[in-house]
Amino acid sequence: MERGNITAKDLTKATTADECVEIIKKWADEVYYAWSSNHSLVSQIADGFLDKNDNSKTYDRKTTNR
Repeated sequence: MERGNITAKDLTKATTADECVEIIKKWADEVYYAWSSNHSLVSQIADGFLDKNDNSKTYDRKTTNR
């Protein structure tokens, strides 16, 4: 498995909040690309979670409106 080049240790190099934000954005990009072969699987897992969560919210709304 290939990992990105940016680690939490790189955050210690930031001297301003803006630099910290930029490092975090670069880290997020690296994570996104490192896991690109798994995006479909992650989407399926997220959809299942969201569907389950939406159903419980709908159920809760229906029961509280009665």
